[in-house]
Amino acid sequence: MKLIVKSPVWDDLREIGSRIAENNPEAADRFFMEAEVAFGLLRSHPGLGRLRSFSLPGVRSWVIPAFPRYIVFYLPTRSEVQVLAVVHGARDVSEVLASRLK
Repeated sequence: MKLIVKSPVWDDLREIGSRIAENNPEAADRFFMEAEVAFGLLRSHPGLGRLRSFSLPGVRSWVIPAFPRYIVFYLPTRSEVQVLAVVHGARDVSEVLASRLK
């Protein structure tokens, strides 16, 4: 299955990595590696995670296992997995995703 990482996701990852690196640069490096592992899992097992209720049917979420406060939102289709966002669980995820699901 093909993995599509939407453009805003790269900004999400950079922002999260920068915040983590302020206190722990090694943890930031681990975060990037673990995000890549999580994306690979979703590519191989698109049914993982939890089905969410957003304006776009079929959106699912999955935490980055080694960084469980960070949630990956994605949309599996027949041929691909589209990563829509990576956000901290304390954020208003509805607000973040609203602009991305238009």
